Amino acid sequence: MALQEACGDWGLPQIVRPIDPDILYRQFNYNFSSWKPEPHQVDELDTIAKFSKHQSVFEIGCNDGLFMDRLRERGAKVLVGVEPNPVSGKIARGRGIKVYADMISPALCHDAVAHAGKFDLVVSRQVLEHIIDFENFFACIKIALSDDGLLFIDVPDFAPGSMAGDLSVLWEEHVSYFTEPTLLALLARHGFEAVSVKKYNFSGGSLAIAARRATGAVTAPPAPAGVGEKFGQRAREYGARLRPILAKARASGAEIAIYGAGCRAPAPSPMPTNSRSWSMSRSTTRRSARDCSCPAPAFRSARRKTSPADSARWFVFSP
Repeated sequence: MALQEACGDWGLPQIVRPIDPDILYRQFNYNFSSWKPEPHQVDELDTIAKFSKHQSVFEIGCNDGLFMDRLRERGAKVLVGVEPNPVSGKIARGRGIKVYADMISPALCHDAVAHAGKFDLVVSRQVLEHIIDFENFFACIKIALSDDGLLFIDVPDFAPGSMAGDLSVLWEEHVSYFTEPTLLALLARHGFEAVSVKKYNFSGGSLAIAARRATGAVTAPPAPAGVGEKFGQRAREYGARLRPILAKARASGAEIAIYGAGCRAPAPSPMPTNSRSWSMSRSTTRRSARDCSCPAPAFRSARRKTSPADSARWFVFSP
């Protein structure tokens, strides 16, 4: 998987050849908001309440409708979502939410506005990093959002992984890798100005920005230079530090299993001697993926059963 600064004038790293979204999302059935602990969710809801009356909500990538359900508890009356996946979309409909089972498009947004009117709030959480066509995305937002409405966008923050040189932050589904300056620059390019910027210790780092349509020209922050090159250099340095550590452990007789899911896996954990046949399914990996503070059940069990002697023999390293 190759990474380059495709948006060169504002320093946004992107995957060179992204996978067709129809392949990834229309049959991607095992990623649901309801089983991802989100300790920052309440603060995001508080931020939205501070800047928006949010009586009507349009969510791009609504998944199983959990976040809109929380907004309804806080007074939202009209709830409309877009979710191409049939399984999570069905769950959202079961919550009483109107869901379009399709990719976001201007035609879809015009239809939503025709039935519900312009929306007080447009939400897109952990979605923008998957989007290939920014022009289409923001054109749709401008159709759906009222003139004085609030746009709330939450994305993974690339900054912590980039600074560490952690290659595991790269994921085949994530086309773009945002930091605060690059997300602010993207919003500015499309006529939006931030009213709130927050970062959370969630899933390796999360960045949330609330924004409104700008009344005048918006000055974007200076674009970071050489982000991709610096990340590559840090990744090489990371590997150079890791290799002698592993070599020393092996020389001392340790058997080492490396599970490389990075922020989608638990912290380094000792494993018991009977772990030789241990494995974790892809669906379990996805379930623990979104919150580093929520290790998968298999790891919690291993920790309880591990003795000091076992720790000397087995070791799992999650970069």
